[in-house]
Order: sequence, then C-alpha cells, then structure tokens
Amino acid sequence: MDSTVVYLPFNTTVMIRAFTNASFQQRVTLAPEQGNPIVFTGIGENDTPIGNTSMRTPAQGTNPRGYQVTVTIETNPGTGWQPSSVGQGGSSIMYYNLTLVVSEDYVDQDWNDAVVTFTWWIPPSTRTLPDFDLAAGPDRPGGERPARGHGQHDRHGAHHEHDRREGNG
Repeated sequence: MDSTVVYLPFNTTVMIRAFTNASFQQRVTLAPEQGNPIVFTGIGENDTPIGNTSMRTPAQGTNPRGYQVTVTIETNPGTGWQPSSVGQGGSSIMYYNLTLVVSEDYVDQDWNDAVVTFTWWIPPSTRTLPDFDLAAGPDRPGGERPARGHGQHDRHGAHHEHDRREGNG
C-alpha cells in the first residue's frame, strides 16, 4: 500500500514532522480532507528532517473517526517517483498522543525510509490550573496560598512551598 489515512481529533492543533533515513530521495504528501496538500521532500540518514508544520483541525466533521489526512510516500531511486509501502501505528500516554507513518522503499526492508509523526495533546476539559497546584490545598496553615517563586517540585512536578515560620524549611 502506498498511502494510508490518519484520523486526527477535531478542534485540535496537531504537530507534523517528517524525517528520512534513505539514500534515495523521499517524497511525503499530506492531503487533508480540506485544503491543499503539503509536500515534503528530502534525502539523508539518521532521521534527517525534511518537513515540519502544524495543522488546526476543524471543530467538527462528517466522519466520526476524526479529521482525515491521507499520507502518501514515494521514493525516487533515480528513475522517477515510485510508491513506497507504508504502515501506521500510534500510542497515547496520559493526554499526549502520537501517530507514526513509516515507509519502505523496497531496498533494505528496514521500514524507516521516510517517517512522519503526528503529535497532539488534549488536556482534560474539566481541570483548571489550581487542580494541579497541591500547595493551594486547604491543609496549609491559616488556609493561605503561598507566594510563587520559592519551594520545590515533587516527583510529579507539583509545586510545594516550605513554611519557614514553623521551621519546616
């Protein structure tokens, strides 16, 4: 297969990056369901960057799977553009999402000749900044919220203040 459809969430900014790991020219074409195609070309090894862009998906659409972007990858071994085989996969960790499209140009079967990454972050809609600030909790002496700029962060990245009035710092 020389192309694949990536489904992206609606109303989201998605970062798109393309790399090459090939001695032949690679061409990546991103065709969103609305708008003009985006084309990246390049050659090189060791994840040589060939393109970087962002895309804001529409607030809604007709496909319940999401906003469609067709990814086509081709190679040029010196005799003209030929389709590469492509594969797709992804992962999500907490609110961070990654979809990868990889390709093989039929030379060495390493499946890294052109690589396209789609990344986005969707925060929980019901959280606000104070939800992440453990120092603002009611267990503070006097119920006051300490001033920013002092203290430390715990292993989860939450900011904690030391109360020097009680000799805890």
